[in-house]
Amino acid sequence: MKFRTLQEMQALLTAPVAPSTRILYELWDQRQFSTDPKSAKPAETLPTTVDWLKQDLSLAVSFVRCALKREEYLLVSDAAREALPYWHSRDQVNPGHLSELAAGFARAKSRTGQTAEALRSLEPWSRDSRLDVAQRSAILIQLGDILSEEAHCAVDPSARFQRGERALSRYVDAAKLTPTSIEARVKVASALLSIGTANPARQ
Repeated sequence: MKFRTLQEMQALLTAPVAPSTRILYELWDQRQFSTDPKSAKPAETLPTTVDWLKQDLSLAVSFVRCALKREEYLLVSDAAREALPYWHSRDQVNPGHLSELAAGFARAKSRTGQTAEALRSLEPWSRDSRLDVAQRSAILIQLGDILSEEAHCAVDPSARFQRGERALSRYVDAAKLTPTSIEARVKVASALLSIGTANPARQ
């Protein structure tokens, strides 16, 4: 399947049902391609050669969202790794879209067992002043979730406790940013319970 316009791609990626894995890979493989000017209206036809990932940031975000829904984590990693540096260097770019790409990349890395890289790439966004408090809180919760998963998988009790405390710290920071967030409060309570179980002295 070949896509002639950015509008055609955007309609596909924002449809209620995410495109199949096959179509996502076809889109990915079509990042640079030639178009036949006679096959579409001049106003809608893509340039002769175009990397659509770097043509429209919202298109890149939509692609990552769909790939996450299909649990295509390697595809998410590749797309975010390619798009983030480019769009980060552009002027007047929506920081919320950039942070969503970073969050998608971190989620993909954590799902494939690369939690250190996930944390390293996402941590700076929790302090980015361009984001509103809700966006930063969501990132802090995601960081806490990654650390909680590390704690759950840790064999050594000491490592489990330390990662649990780091997760709690992120959840607490999220709750401070958004005091009315039920999710943040539940995460704090759950982390406290886990830490108490791992180290009864902290109860």
